[in-house]
Amino acid sequence: MGGIPLPTQDTPGYNLYRGKVACTCLIEWLPVFEQLLLAKRLITSTITILQLTGDYSLSNGIHAGGGVFDIKQYNQATVAVAREMGAPATWMRDMLYADGSPGNTHIHGVLLGCPHTSAAADWQLAEQRAGRDGFANPSPDPHPGPVTYRTYTQGIAWARTQITTLTGGLTMADAQDILNKLAEVDKEATDRYSADTKRYYDLVGRLTSLVTSAAADAGRDAALANAVAQLETSGSVDMAAVQAAAKAGADESLAGFTLHLEPPSA
Repeated sequence: MGGIPLPTQDTPGYNLYRGKVACTCLIEWLPVFEQLLLAKRLITSTITILQLTGDYSLSNGIHAGGGVFDIKQYNQATVAVAREMGAPATWMRDMLYADGSPGNTHIHGVLLGCPHTSAAADWQLAEQRAGRDGFANPSPDPHPGPVTYRTYTQGIAWARTQITTLTGGLTMADAQDILNKLAEVDKEATDRYSADTKRYYDLVGRLTSLVTSAAADAGRDAALANAVAQLETSGSVDMAAVQAAAKAGADESLAGFTLHLEPPSA
């Protein structure tokens, strides 16, 4: 680090994110990235953050500023999402720890357009553009490049559109609220149904009501969007098309949803 102090949570343009110092760009980008991974079902809860701004000895100053993240997730699909979302210099890393032991697998990424990045992080962005892997002794980039190079702010806007599509028209806040309620119902059923048959079926009824309500909301949003689009383009509304849009929106909100609860013994 050459004796240059790292930014702290009190440095302008920085704050804490989940207990780690991070620039405001990452603080804005990371939660939306996480929401998109959830919507794509690449994670089931949260990303596991290993390093944001930091001075880990093997990072070679890349994390000395902002706009850089290391997460424990380790798969090609997550790399592809990050690259499309404004972090093109994102790679899966399989490295040794500082003590020489194996197992340091993680995803490392750098935001494009972040004003807080270090010179080393900017160098990695240039290396990725040139088709290399971001190491000092470079090899070809092992991952496909993004279809579109976006800044991190453009990536956030793109991701929010993707999230809306993937969640059937529901906002992420609505979707998360529904998921939280479903989790509560599921836990309550798991804890109590074996001792109380009526309670089990009451809970299943509540669960069905929540799922139906989510589908109805998604269908209504899709129908309204279709009707507005028709009015803007032709000045009239084809109700058959509106109904088809509503059904498609509701169906999409339920796609892939499963919950397994065994009924209590008679």
